[in-house]
Amino acid sequence: HLSVFSIIKNNNTIIAGTDGCYVFQLNKSSPQNYIRYKLNYYNEVKNRVVSLQAFNNILYAGTDDMLLKVKYYKNNCIIDYLNVKKILLINKDSLLIGTKNNLLLCNPVTLKIIDTLLNERILCLTKIDNQIFVGTLKGLVIKNLNDRAESYLNNPALNARITALEKDSEGTLWIGTYGAGIMAYKNGKLLTCITEENGLTSNICRCITIYGNNIWVGTDKGINKIALLPRP
Repeated sequence: HLSVFSIIKNNNTIIAGTDGCYVFQLNKSSPQNYIRYKLNYYNEVKNRVVSLQAFNNILYAGTDDMLLKVKYYKNNCIIDYLNVKKILLINKDSLLIGTKNNLLLCNPVTLKIIDTLLNERILCLTKIDNQIFVGTLKGLVIKNLNDRAESYLNNPALNARITALEKDSEGTLWIGTYGAGIMAYKNGKLLTCITEENGLTSNICRCITIYGNNIWVGTDKGINKIALLPRP
């Protein structure tokens, strides 16, 4: 099995990034049928595709030492020597890049750095309303996009290495961890925790995406598909 480090939905497909600089395109109805792409550039053998964002016909792929802007899955290297941990497209004018040292605000067309929002190792990002939820080695940081105010989620269970963040249609934040499975969080409370005991192939979760009524979880032992059941 290849380790999966990033996973997103794009139209009717699921796109996953792995070690060895591979990108897999899966059909959501039959994930066993997939197309594999190789992101070819120097040093690609030891690099991982750790973050993905899709916009129109462009795929942004962040690796261990580079940010790639890929059009129709044909490589077009834009930024070199940048240790990317996570990328998040806010709108046509704003792209967030989480690195091993900080959180950068960039122009998605030119990739020019506009501002530094946080000086900390960034592991994952997601946006809910006007807030950015940031996963770090020590827990969750909340960054307000309007006034740049910074706060933390005060819950002992979340004072850990946060590896993935994704919001579902009901406003629940799904949190992936390194060693404790995934958790559901809403309105200041943990709703549930899913681990190997519940069927995950591994408690080391690296990425999450939500497509319809399913959660797709990338772990160090492959991809898991979890059905979201209606809550009473």
